[in-house]
Amino acid sequence: MALVAPVLAGPESSILHLGTLGGSRSYATAVSSTGVVVGTSLTRGDTGSHAFVFTKQHGLRDIGTLGGYYSSAAAVSDNGRFVVGHSYTTLNVAVDAFLWTRHGGMLDLGSQGRGSSQATAVNNTGLVAGVTGVPGSGTFRAFAWTRRHGMVDLGLGGRTSWATAVSNSGIVVGYSTLPGEAAYHAFAWSRATGMVDLETLGGSGSYAWAVNDDGVVVGYSYLSGNTDFHAFRWTAREGMVDLGTLGGWSIATAINEHGTIVGSSSIPSGVTSLQHGFVWSQTHRMVDLGAFSSESHAVAVSDDDIVVGYNVRPSGMWQAFEWSPGQGMQNIEPPGSDNSVAQAISSNGRYVVGVAGTDAAVWTRHVIR
Repeated sequence: MALVAPVLAGPESSILHLGTLGGSRSYATAVSSTGVVVGTSLTRGDTGSHAFVFTKQHGLRDIGTLGGYYSSAAAVSDNGRFVVGHSYTTLNVAVDAFLWTRHGGMLDLGSQGRGSSQATAVNNTGLVAGVTGVPGSGTFRAFAWTRRHGMVDLGLGGRTSWATAVSNSGIVVGYSTLPGEAAYHAFAWSRATGMVDLETLGGSGSYAWAVNDDGVVVGYSYLSGNTDFHAFRWTAREGMVDLGTLGGWSIATAINEHGTIVGSSSIPSGVTSLQHGFVWSQTHRMVDLGAFSSESHAVAVSDDDIVVGYNVRPSGMWQAFEWSPGQGMQNIEPPGSDNSVAQAISSNGRYVVGVAGTDAAVWTRHVIR
């Protein structure tokens, strides 16, 4: 593996193709502030798919499975110590959530007897958020897992719930049905507060996608009448606040530790409904990030307000970008590639990961040391 020509502004920017675990494709899903990259790759002959961990020191490492032919890494803690995802178990009879550490290997987190589970997020202390479910039943339950307490069932009393994110301060967020109702409400859970219903913006449903260490939750909610949905920001003091839109609907997908929020919103475009990424702050409110062609989607933001995501070309192929307040949107697709996605950015803004062509890739905004 070798560094290729820089594609970002500045002399210290570069992209590293991570390759695969012997198969034809790989993709990166998350990166820590220490440069630990996680993702999934097809194995030799494309007969299976395994989770991987990449570091500059150790390269691309197959972290195996729980006995089956498939595993996938969904997230890594910001300190790089914990990796979570899901894997088939022996004989491929079930799918279980896992927690992986460098020295402990892959730990099966079980499924509370429900038949399957997957981990969606993990924080710096090893608190895991995820979901369990019965295959084919359409029902699932959010969970929080720690070594001390095991798997704790989360929900607002209804049949189904899903956990999407966890903060380093121990707050798990997601969405859950209420007793006797089919619509979902966003929730926040901590060991201190228990389950908190975040309510809605007047409609029947809401969904939480991200949370920062101050407990600020973002997502989207239906408005009264349930015909439109808007991005929201929720705090224990102010409740749920409508962030507005760029002209149609909007969804907030991520928030940094300073409260900067990113997401996507539809824009007025005649007969079609196009989407643009946005960044929202207390100072500037919702700012349209624009697009290189027709559409853009913002997926993540660092603590220094660098936004990453992808543009959609007229052909349907994707094109990775980064956006900053000073320089606007910049193409970070490597030369020769016709399909790339920026999937995540480290909290310190040093690393961007995703896919370039058919390989997982890490863009570095500074030299990897």
